[in-house]
Amino acid sequence: MDKVTIAELAVEGGGCTLFGQEIEGRWFFWEEGSSFGFDENDDEEIRSWESERKESFEELVPKDWPYFHPTSIHPDFVSWFSERFDLAMEQLNFRGNERMKEIVERRWRRIFEK
Repeated sequence: MDKVTIAELAVEGGGCTLFGQEIEGRWFFWEEGSSFGFDENDDEEIRSWESERKESFEELVPKDWPYFHPTSIHPDFVSWFSERFDLAMEQLNFRGNERMKEIVERRWRRIFEK
């Protein structure tokens, strides 16, 4: 089976795409992403990466995933994110910034309601 795009998550300065692929009845998951930054000479640099493949989707997803902006979530995985959203939000530190917390909640709830 070809690789499946599970989620595209954006964040200021970059983002990541989570992929899955079924091979001989077993699923494997990995992340490909990029980030914008500066090198040691203060030159702009885009860094790209690809993670190792894992059999556990939960191990792959960044621990702070609600901070990311979901640009797309595969319909088969919306429930995975939805079921874990409240717990993930409890583990984040918004440092009393209720406005930011509301923005994060609103952007994810839109995905869950589609």
